[in-house]
Amino acid sequence: MLQLANISKSFAGVAALAGVSLAIPRGSALGVLGPNGCGRTVLIDLISGHLAPDAGRIKLSDPDGSALEIDGLPAQDIIELGIARTWQDIRLIGGLTALDEVVLGGFARRRGSLLGAMIGLPASRRDMEVARARALQMLELVGLADRAASLPDRMTRGEQMRIGIARALASQPDLLLLDAPAAGLGEAEITELAALVALLRDAAISVLVADRSMKLIAQCCDVAVALDAGRVIASGSPSECFAAPAVQQAYFGTGAAC
Repeated sequence: MLQLANISKSFAGVAALAGVSLAIPRGSALGVLGPNGCGRTVLIDLISGHLAPDAGRIKLSDPDGSALEIDGLPAQDIIELGIARTWQDIRLIGGLTALDEVVLGGFARRRGSLLGAMIGLPASRRDMEVARARALQMLELVGLADRAASLPDRMTRGEQMRIGIARALASQPDLLLLDAPAAGLGEAEITELAALVALLRDAAISVLVADRSMKLIAQCCDVAVALDAGRVIASGSPSECFAAPAVQQAYFGTGAAC
């Protein structure tokens, strides 16, 4: 579905990514593993249009086989092509209920319609009703339908992350990019998150999980790619990737067991 070829990005002469190539098959879950500072978030920023690569190409393929180069496109154009993302810092808006947060995601692919809904135009009011119904479905999917009227700033980080995922899903993406979704979560929450990713994958939504949690990637991803210092150091099934000497060195030091 998505192919990155020799992607590079530097900041002030320091390489955040250097010649990274990977592919995300349609209807699969790909884990991008690596320690902090390895380039995971930069990779998501490049795919989602929040940064442009210095070199390389990013291609999005349709089911019929046609491909579109999307590197350098604005973030709004990327959303409208069916790619949504979450953020490590979640970026919830203070004062909104969980339902309203997710409603905003439902308008991400429809420029101008949110303003019309807010001022009460008849057609846009119908759009708002549809968006609220879809938002409630997304909250149910992530297990938070009973918290729809609650304020996210009073929830746990795990619940906030699930709201962020529901908000991204409300835009009806074909590809979902998760930026460090397991950060700050406990073991049980990571297991629940892995089950959600697997559910999305089985529903034909491709997922890229960029995280340092081996547990998360092992439980829900078909393929894992490991980064260190902006370079791919291993790839394969999660177990193959984790066992690679370069990954062992990056995570644990030479000779340590995974």
